[in-house]
Amino acid sequence: MRSARETGDGPVPGAVAEAPSVPGPLLSVRDLSVSYRQGQRRIAVLRGVSLEVGRGQALALIGESGCGKTTLGLALTRLLPKSAEVGGGSITFHGKMGRVSVLDLPAEAL
Repeated sequence: MRSARETGDGPVPGAVAEAPSVPGPLLSVRDLSVSYRQGQRRIAVLRGVSLEVGRGQALALIGESGCGKTTLGLALTRLLPKSAEVGGGSITFHGKMGRVSVLDLPAEAL
């Protein structure tokens, strides 16, 4: 008997699965702004960030130290520290169940 690999009837180890056939981006970020509280002041770290990541795509954040790469990643996963505040914008995940606002999800749904 020949294996699935030999016949082409099954997944090949290490192969990337095809993206589901849901149209549009997997993740959308629109006009995202994040600031940090420092004493009585708020320091804007991200202003108006917008991006899309399509199904099957990868995203690399490249920039100088202190430019907001980590803050963006923490905002996308809702892991910002207590001193941070999302001041505007949206983060939307487009999954099989439809569009979900990441910023509006209850903590237990993450």
